[in-house]
Amino acid sequence: MKGASPDVEAAAGFRKRLMGKIPSDRLAEPLHSGSCGVIRPETGTELSQIIIAAMAEGLLLHPPGTEVPRKDNFLELDLRRMSKILDLSPDSRSVTVQGGVLTGTIEQWLRVHGWTLGWYTPSLEEIPLAELIQDARSFLPSPTHKTPMDSVLGFHAILPDGREMWQKEAPARATGPDLLSLLRGGFSFGVLSRISLSIFQLREYEDETLVEAPSLTALLALGGRIARLSPKPARLMITRNDLNRTKRAKPQWILRAFWHQDSEKQSLGAFRDWASEGFETQTRRHKDINASDSWGPGLDRVRCIIHGQIPETLISALNSTQNSWVIAFENAHVLHVWPDTSRKPTTKDPVTTWIRDEQVESEEAGHALTIEMLSQALALQADSSD
Repeated sequence: MKGASPDVEAAAGFRKRLMGKIPSDRLAEPLHSGSCGVIRPETGTELSQIIIAAMAEGLLLHPPGTEVPRKDNFLELDLRRMSKILDLSPDSRSVTVQGGVLTGTIEQWLRVHGWTLGWYTPSLEEIPLAELIQDARSFLPSPTHKTPMDSVLGFHAILPDGREMWQKEAPARATGPDLLSLLRGGFSFGVLSRISLSIFQLREYEDETLVEAPSLTALLALGGRIARLSPKPARLMITRNDLNRTKRAKPQWILRAFWHQDSEKQSLGAFRDWASEGFETQTRRHKDINASDSWGPGLDRVRCIIHGQIPETLISALNSTQNSWVIAFENAHVLHVWPDTSRKPTTKDPVTTWIRDEQVESEEAGHALTIEMLSQALALQADSSD
């Protein structure tokens, strides 16, 4: 008799291990080939039992909606039933939620209560918070607000052996090693079951200052200066110029700085000083406090993060592309580049090509470093055995 295929055997073993430990409706039919099913825990205890059973059967836990693993025998872990908002603390400016709360749900709930995550963008609406943080999804950078990873004040996570790991809410200097970074890259090393995040007070309006300059290089330099201002803008980015111009040709790029109601008056004076340097500025008010959200990245993986000076080859690609791209400042030294979601670039776009080539080089460098570290470890082991 021919034996069952490995995925069927693993799925059967997984179900048997969970029999009587979690409700039967937690496991649904698979959405992708190679998957052993979709699992939907509702509590941290159920999640722990699921992780233990998956590890015993050699099943990889995979967030639904992301790239399907090359390896067969995986489970699609859907956390959306773990969707409770546990606590809102205005005094400590924090909110605590279960890991499966949808990012759009918590952002809208916070806005009703006068708060915001600060880095939210509409493309994240249906993404569970744990998946967003662990799978390194795109977000809307801000010189004022933190990144999703940096906004985590404390957490509980279930490790591959079912044990719980936690980090209490406290200043970073008081919490010891950065345990959260161990959970980056998917669910292989654990799953966030409970998360405490820093939040920001919601403002009544945003002022947007638009700056034109003869070149992209000049705007990048100006953006670095603006990112060092005090107070800093809530959002700072460079996009294609969409201002209406009839009398003369318009510059290809424009810098956009979004200011909150209590900071723009202190900082806009700096722009008047820069008029003598050839920059043209104008300011407009948005009653919609979500005005800058529309520039946020989509779920497309074609994006990159630049640390330090932006390479000349990337500037050349940005100047030669016929498509629309966004360059956003996380701070004066870190830039994020992604395609404008309203006009997606083609695969032959020069910026797309640059990003993909850079990703390949980074992967090759990472593999080379791993091989070097393994070689050194093996050499040390051989020396110690002698």
